Amino acid sequence: MNDSIWKLSQCSATSSFHAAIDLVVAAGFLPSKSEAKRLVQQGGLTINDKKVAAFDEKVTVEDFGDDGLVAKRGKKAYLKITLK
Repeated sequence: MNDSIWKLSQCSATSSFHAAIDLVVAAGFLPSKSEAKRLVQQGGLTINDKKVAAFDEKVTVEDFGDDGLVAKRGKKAYLKITLK
């Protein structure tokens, strides 16, 4: 049995997501920016297998690639975000 938690979210390519924490909060993966910042401080947030090291780390349209991007919270919670 796979006990990872997967969610899928879509966002518009014209959305003004610049910081990674803004994206995961707007997608509903984390409840607030303060929770996202705490997770970044503890090293528990990754995007496309790259640890988010700073609060203002940018996410670009190129990060989405063809299949979207994957945000990971801790070891078992994943969110795949695709562009509309």
